[in-house]
Amino acid sequence: MTDRAGSDDIVRIKSVFQDIAHYISDSVLIADSRGCVLYMNPQAFKLTGTRTHQITDLRIDELIEIRNPDKQELFPADLLGVQSNCEIVLPANSFFRSHSGQQGFITGKAIIKVLNDGTTLCILVLHRDESYYRSVFNGIPDVIGIQDNRYRVIEYNEAGYRYLNMTPQQVEGKTCFELLGKNNPCNPCATCRCMDTCRPERTEKFVDGTSTWLDCRSYPILDDQGSVVNVIEHLRDITEQKRTEDAMIRMEEDLRTTLNSIGDAVIATDMEDRIIRMNPAAEILTGWNRDEARGKPLKEVITLHRLKGSGRLKDNTELSPADNDIDSVADCLSLKSRDGKVRQISYSRAPMRDPSGKVSGTVIVFRDISNEYRIREELRESEERFRNLAELLPVGLFECDRNLRLTFVNSEALRMFEYTQSDVQNGLNAMDLISEESHAFAEETSRRRFSGEVIPVVEYLCRKKNGTPFPVLLYITAIQNDENVYIGLRGVLIDITRRKELEEELKNLSMRDALTGLYNRAFFEEEMQRLKTTGMHPLSIVVCDIDGLKLINETMGHRKGDELLKVTAEILRKAFKNNNVIARIGGDEFAILLPKTKESITDELCRQVQKETDLYNSLFKDIYVSISVGYAVSSQTASDPTELFKIADHNMYRAKLHQSRSSRSDIIQALVKTLEARDYVADGHAARLQIHVSAIGHKLGLSDARQRDLNILCRFHDLGKVGIPDRILMKKGPLTPEEFHEVKGHCEIGYRIALTVADLAPVADYILKHHESWDGTGYPLGLKGVDIPLESRILAIVDSFDAMTHDRPYQKALTKEAAIKILKDKAGKHFDPYLVDVFLSIIDPR
Repeated sequence: MTDRAGSDDIVRIKSVFQDIAHYISDSVLIADSRGCVLYMNPQAFKLTGTRTHQITDLRIDELIEIRNPDKQELFPADLLGVQSNCEIVLPANSFFRSHSGQQGFITGKAIIKVLNDGTTLCILVLHRDESYYRSVFNGIPDVIGIQDNRYRVIEYNEAGYRYLNMTPQQVEGKTCFELLGKNNPCNPCATCRCMDTCRPERTEKFVDGTSTWLDCRSYPILDDQGSVVNVIEHLRDITEQKRTEDAMIRMEEDLRTTLNSIGDAVIATDMEDRIIRMNPAAEILTGWNRDEARGKPLKEVITLHRLKGSGRLKDNTELSPADNDIDSVADCLSLKSRDGKVRQISYSRAPMRDPSGKVSGTVIVFRDISNEYRIREELRESEERFRNLAELLPVGLFECDRNLRLTFVNSEALRMFEYTQSDVQNGLNAMDLISEESHAFAEETSRRRFSGEVIPVVEYLCRKKNGTPFPVLLYITAIQNDENVYIGLRGVLIDITRRKELEEELKNLSMRDALTGLYNRAFFEEEMQRLKTTGMHPLSIVVCDIDGLKLINETMGHRKGDELLKVTAEILRKAFKNNNVIARIGGDEFAILLPKTKESITDELCRQVQKETDLYNSLFKDIYVSISVGYAVSSQTASDPTELFKIADHNMYRAKLHQSRSSRSDIIQALVKTLEARDYVADGHAARLQIHVSAIGHKLGLSDARQRDLNILCRFHDLGKVGIPDRILMKKGPLTPEEFHEVKGHCEIGYRIALTVADLAPVADYILKHHESWDGTGYPLGLKGVDIPLESRILAIVDSFDAMTHDRPYQKALTKEAAIKILKDKAGKHFDPYLVDVFLSIIDPR
């Protein structure tokens, strides 16, 4: 201390102050001009909350700060700046705050003393201003009381004495329960609990015999050991508050009942967009339990998407308006619930406000409109679908007013009449679309429809914009307003031009043979009956029949047979060029009616048929045509066309019998030529086979007749292959099982062809069996051994050898040695072993 003051006076002053200040109730602090603490009495230690050993090297402003009533700092800055002896009285209601946390109002003086050596000391004499607290204490409208730890009242404020209707003398020193006329403390009350817990306590109680509610709060005053010394009791009349709370509770209950009973979902949020309330309907709609959802952000509980517009995710913050508007959206959102179910909703939202009118949150009301939305969407889609159909349908749609002025026309109707929408907008009238010859009928139809008559369909002749007429079907109905007054017409227009053409075509087809285009039998017979009464004599009837059509169908297929029918029809058209009735009256039969035609001309025309046939056969080799012809003339034998037809048919059959043998042979020869022309048989194949079978027959000593049959067999054994398609015969790779099955059929086809021709009939059985195998694995009958005709066994060996040693589409030729080895390997299996030895002795005599 001597170092700080620099003078013996400081020691002297300190001693004097210590003796005096130690016993006074005021707080005394001494500081030098720098503000460093020199001395503090015990009361100052309590005021600042400082212990004696802590003041060394402390500045006074580190212990306490003093401010005037305007909160301006007084000490130490202002007081230490004084340079002369003086005494400064602190302003009333000066405020202090110690750095230990104590604060309050204070009175006192600051004495500035300048010592002889120039050292300045500041002596602070401070005292807490109890008068301020007393005024505050008594000015509080609530009851404030102080009790000791034995429940004895120390003091009440003025409101407390008024509440008790007693004087301080009647109250002080008595227990609180005695003042209430009781023998023991009220338990549990806030004061009792405060005594026990040493913590602030609170209770609410209803005062018996009154309608008063009190909010009771107790605060403990503790000593240094933490024991209760005194308790401050605070009583507040909360009767009105309770009434308000009761009203609020009733309102809350009414609100809850209302919210729980309505079908719409209701969610309330605070200003941070957190959920504070939701009703059961909202629980169902969102999938969230209200307790789980409470306090969660709105975005976490509901997920919204736009149903219209951009389709982007709806920003849920848009559901929390901060303005005065009530927002309502009818049907633009879908809500995805917690379980993933999506519903269409409508919603409205509004801000919630506190009593001051400030926005405190948002109320959002949702309604599940999934069913309504679905129905509306179905209706919209239906309308859109029918609107599109109106444009896509290949029929004209129109509406017109009472004056027949067109008010709606679809695209097809515009195309149909070759008008534009601008023509319609300029006042196009329905009568402008009707041909002149249908005007009267159209006006009458409109009049009848406006009178209420039902006219389901009418046919008009209309006209395009350029005047071209065309037929239409019109389905028409009248349009009525709400008063059932007819205000217009609505209809469907169908252009039936093509229909009329088709009717004509169908009429024509009903008289025509579909395959050849000639007249059919029904028309031919009808025409004969007509000629019976018209006197078109002399009448000639020609009947023609295709030779071998059945053979062609069986060997080369019905497609070739149809081709033969078409060729025959064309030959007859060329032979009978005039407008004669040429008809196909049966499968292979044709007939021609020649009115007013003499026999000589008829005979010449029949000869022309043969000429056209010969010309065709000379030009085309793929199919052979042979036609048997017979005719009859009415002036010659009969006048009835039916009888005349019978005679002509009889004459045709006579001609057919006369030439049947030669024509059938010609067909067979044509088939063989067709077969030889196909690439699957190498040139000279039949000739080489004949050489080999002749050698074998000579060695076996066969008769000349059997030798001739073998030679015929060599040429015609594969005749049945004319019915096998080129895609199979010419295939270069292996055949599929289905293709091989088709190939195997050529044996039976050749057999049937041979039976139809006298020259081939003796070898028909050999043709059928020439692919049978010695061991029974061949086809088509699976014969084995000597059950197979000798001629067929001989042919099988020489045919296989020739096939192996010459190129085929499916394989290259083998050497003679390789082919011989295969014959030896298959002897006794596929081939007769004896005949193999005979054949090998001829081609390889070694």
